[in-house]
Amino acid sequence: MQHPYRHAYLSCLAAVALGLSGCTSFSDYVHHGFKVGPEYTAAKAAVAQGWIDSTDVRVRTHAADLSRWWRVFNDPVLNDLTQQAYSQNLNLKEFGTRILQARASLAIAKGEIFPQTQDATGGYSRNAGSIGKILPGISKFSDNWNMGFGLAWELDFWGQFRRTVLSAQAQLDASVENYDATLVTLLGDVSLYYIQMRQYQEQIELARQNVELQRDILKIVQARHDAGAVSELDVAQQISTLYQTEAQIPAFEIQLHRKTRKGRRHEPGAKNVTAEYLRRGR
Repeated sequence: MQHPYRHAYLSCLAAVALGLSGCTSFSDYVHHGFKVGPEYTAAKAAVAQGWIDSTDVRVRTHAADLSRWWRVFNDPVLNDLTQQAYSQNLNLKEFGTRILQARASLAIAKGEIFPQTQDATGGYSRNAGSIGKILPGISKFSDNWNMGFGLAWELDFWGQFRRTVLSAQAQLDASVENYDATLVTLLGDVSLYYIQMRQYQEQIELARQNVELQRDILKIVQARHDAGAVSELDVAQQISTLYQTEAQIPAFEIQLHRKTRKGRRHEPGAKNVTAEYLRRGR
């Protein structure tokens, strides 16, 4: 007489053997924590143990706090622009929301390891009969209670759910790195555009001062020409130098306005302060 569970047992063994006869061997299956498929390994790249000048005594060996690196310029306007960029930039908020989304996806993936379906049922009924009239002392009412609980659980025998958890965790890490990269780029762009704007403002101011000086020099050269001390060529050369300096001012102003517009596109909080500085002519 055959055992009643013999066919089911043989079927399970056949299914296991068939599943393990693919790309993943039994030893790899055990080595990978009972998960099908190879483990992820990062690409290896040859990196030097230390920087070429790491032994130089002039190199700082302690790590500096660079979390607020823009404050080394001691510029209150730049500090305010950076704060506005951090709190108002839409791209940064978008990547922050993606981190929350990745965290939710990771929680869902972890939940798949537990029973996927859970059911709880319950019922109560109260019935009345005529037995109380026939047998005195016995209640004619009767109570009926029924309760039940059910689970549907797909065991993670091949490591599908665990692989999904690892993938979701990696996606969360990537979302955090994307947020950090966006934040670094944003703060770097705000500081770069602001410093370039101030540079062009300073160049415009210096060019205007040079124009005033060269106009005074032109008056001196013209007076000497009238006195016969220099030739007309000297006057023409001084006029040419003056015109070249004057021509630099519109070019610097164009560059300044370009940086202002670019800063407005990348930083919504910078436009008011930038316009104020342009009105002051600083």
